[in-house]
Amino acid sequence: MNTSTRLLVLKKITTLLLLLFCISAKGQKDSLTLYETQKLNWGYYHHMNGAHEKAIRIFLSLGEKIPPPAIKELSISYAALEEKDSAAIVMGRIIDTPFVEVEDYYYYANLLTANSKLAKEYFLKAERLPLFYEKSDRSHQKNRQKLHNIQANSSKSEFGAYFAKTDQQSMVYFLKPHDKQWEKKLRNKIVGSREIYHLYRAAFDPENLELDFPTRVPTNPSEIFQEGPIAIDTEAKILYLSRSSGKLDRNNKLQVDLYSYEYTEENQRPKRLPINLEGYSTLHPSVNREEQRLYFASDRPGGKGGMDLYYIPLNEAHTATDAINLGKDINTPNNESFPFSEASGALFYTYEAQERQGDFDIILAEKSVENRWKTFPLKAPFNSVADDFSFSLLFNEGIGSLSSNRSGGKGNDDIYMFDYHPEVVGVEDHYSYFTEDTLVVAHENVWNNDRKRMLDIDPISQLLEKEIQLVDAPRHGVLQLNPNGSFYYKEQQLLREKDSFSYQIATSFGNSEKIWVYLHPLPKPIPKNVAEAFLPIFYDTDKAHISEAYWDRVEGIVKTMNAYPNMIVEVIATADCRGSSAYNLTLSEKRSQRLLDYVKNHITQPDRIRGQGVGESQIQGQNTPNYNLILGSFLSEENAKKRQLKLQEMGINSLLEKSNEGYWKLIEHYYESYTAAKRQREFLKTKNIEGWIQTGECLEKSKMEHQLQRRSEFKIVTMGSEK
Repeated sequence: MNTSTRLLVLKKITTLLLLLFCISAKGQKDSLTLYETQKLNWGYYHHMNGAHEKAIRIFLSLGEKIPPPAIKELSISYAALEEKDSAAIVMGRIIDTPFVEVEDYYYYANLLTANSKLAKEYFLKAERLPLFYEKSDRSHQKNRQKLHNIQANSSKSEFGAYFAKTDQQSMVYFLKPHDKQWEKKLRNKIVGSREIYHLYRAAFDPENLELDFPTRVPTNPSEIFQEGPIAIDTEAKILYLSRSSGKLDRNNKLQVDLYSYEYTEENQRPKRLPINLEGYSTLHPSVNREEQRLYFASDRPGGKGGMDLYYIPLNEAHTATDAINLGKDINTPNNESFPFSEASGALFYTYEAQERQGDFDIILAEKSVENRWKTFPLKAPFNSVADDFSFSLLFNEGIGSLSSNRSGGKGNDDIYMFDYHPEVVGVEDHYSYFTEDTLVVAHENVWNNDRKRMLDIDPISQLLEKEIQLVDAPRHGVLQLNPNGSFYYKEQQLLREKDSFSYQIATSFGNSEKIWVYLHPLPKPIPKNVAEAFLPIFYDTDKAHISEAYWDRVEGIVKTMNAYPNMIVEVIATADCRGSSAYNLTLSEKRSQRLLDYVKNHITQPDRIRGQGVGESQIQGQNTPNYNLILGSFLSEENAKKRQLKLQEMGINSLLEKSNEGYWKLIEHYYESYTAAKRQREFLKTKNIEGWIQTGECLEKSKMEHQLQRRSEFKIVTMGSEK
């Protein structure tokens, strides 16, 4: 059956179920049974690993009891199979509940292709809500990255380093102020000042993170024009740069505009881009070829306040007059500047933190949906208690730079280079499972805690492509571990022993050390109705047949074992302590066998029930003698031992035992019958040894106690799932 045919069959099978499911269900009515929970976990697992048809069938089988997270994944599975209408119907069930996130509104709106008005309502609703924001945590422990203050730094300000690769070598472009004039606060430079910065270039030595022989780039011979920072489109051979226009803007600061020139052409002069706006600055370009975007900063009207970040399509860089604001997830009433767009789509930028009197922080923004972003302040050492800004990173090569006026530098603002080597680490995990079931792990998988740990150490690590790889297989079961961290595990022999396996996180920067996962077996909880079906069966004295009063319990056992086709049961039959051990063992074996014969004849797979008779031997307090032959009772242990020694000299062995009353008794032997004890007493009289017969603890028990000892009890070895 080909894919299109399978989809058609699936659609026909599920259309009615889906209709009933969506009309009748008003919420999760009851908690899920263990069986339903296991089904749900399999649904998550198949969804996560792309088996959407299987996931849909499982989710739908839960009917009204399907929980909200599964409803969302059911919708996504339909969408993955290009069943948008079904996906919209399902998602609509929870879209106005607390179980959805901002991204879900965008997702739902995109499903509503036939209802543009409703789609617009959800787009607007999503736009009004915050997506994600993580505040800077400056108390966080410093990670292992090390910054290198380059020799080219001076007592003035150096910033805006940009890496550019040629066929021969790597170059770095950066800015430093005119020799005659400089200021102490870079903040004024961001929005344009009368201080003049020139563009410099130097060969980059990656071995020692140094710049060799910096020289000024002759983009323009005039000393009155600010030049840079820059960005280079290596495919189009175009260099974009910030450059002062020679005029003051509306804030009485030097207006800075974006320019470009084709650096392979001779006698080229920078060309002013049409995206510039008179009276406002447009600066700090960043090129992302993968996304075809030119990012920049500007204080133009219509922004969120101060300098905002914008972009234009790269193919419109020389024609566009309108820019797209990156939105409220990134832009604030304060200044955002120095965008740097990594090839993966991540965006680094400088944020003027209002909560810290305007200090600069470096932020990583990860693109989400519909031009929305999740933002993460970088950890130490990239951010410090000082100004940190102008961040750039060649991620795949592990080389980056930033500028900072932190203590220990050479001047006002220094350029710091670094080798980027992310810490690939993990956290051990523990999972509990019922020994009879397969442990299925999808959402809360082994990768979850690792990702949180790595993100806490270094947000940049989320740009890594990562894969889970098995190292040590489990000892007692079968494991399927997937690269995304989901897995299932099945214990092979129901050993109920703790098992484990290890894995590593594989990345292009190297692999983590072994990370262990510990699997803890649990006895499967027995439902109340099942437990009640296996209450003990009691017998009359010296009888092996089941009395009429207990036949309903036998029928309950049959019914329950047929309802659980994989259930395995053990039967233990016992006897009371009266009578000989041999007699009691034989009697209990008869009791066990009669019960087994009946049940086996009325269930599927008769070998699922087994049993034995154990007489009185395995019941606590049962293995006590019926009669004791006592040869003496003494207050003094010393006198008792003297008598014991004298009897031994006569060839009579005895056991010394202290009674509950504090007397020391000499016990000649234990006897199961009074006749045997009497015969031995008469024999000892012939040797002038007096003794008396004492009744044992067994015979002192009540009728009710003996009744409770005559029984068949049951142990559910494996319960399995109800059919």
